[in-house]
Amino acid sequence: MSMSDSTSTLEEKLRFGVAGPIILYGLFFAGLLSAILPIIGVVLAYFLRKDAQGYLHSHFSFLIRTFWIAFAIYIGFFVVSSVLLLSVFNDITSFSSSDSSLTSINLDIFGTGFNLLNESGIGFSGNLIALIVIVVLFTFAFFAWYLIRLARGVRALYLGRDAPGVNPYPREP
Repeated sequence: MSMSDSTSTLEEKLRFGVAGPIILYGLFFAGLLSAILPIIGVVLAYFLRKDAQGYLHSHFSFLIRTFWIAFAIYIGFFVVSSVLLLSVFNDITSFSSSDSSLTSINLDIFGTGFNLLNESGIGFSGNLIALIVIVVLFTFAFFAWYLIRLARGVRALYLGRDAPGVNPYPREP
């Protein structure tokens, strides 16, 4: 095998092979460290998907779908967290008592009341701690889903298969 043969094979792989999806999967994995990288990745995926052939098309669609699902979960989580935070701040700023000490913060979410401070006013009650634990568990579950989804996509790419859960026959424009 001559040097020109290996160069043309490398160029061919870079042009039509798995280099594009590998780079995009890397951007999505690195998105755990910087939120801008998946945005760059999804823009590139939209751009590269139109020229992709065979099973590679499904990987670009898989990455695009992963981005939008993760984005929707993030926005939903942000909205719910903001409502909870604003509710807590509203209760903190609207307390009234004769000695001006904060003895209770009540949070009412969809008819369910949470007492965020214990009766003595010196610490958090179990409800706030439970709320924090739920948020932390949700965050870990989201990261686990994200990593497992990307790992399944990389595995399918490595095996030369369609991305999991994506229609292997794209619609014609």
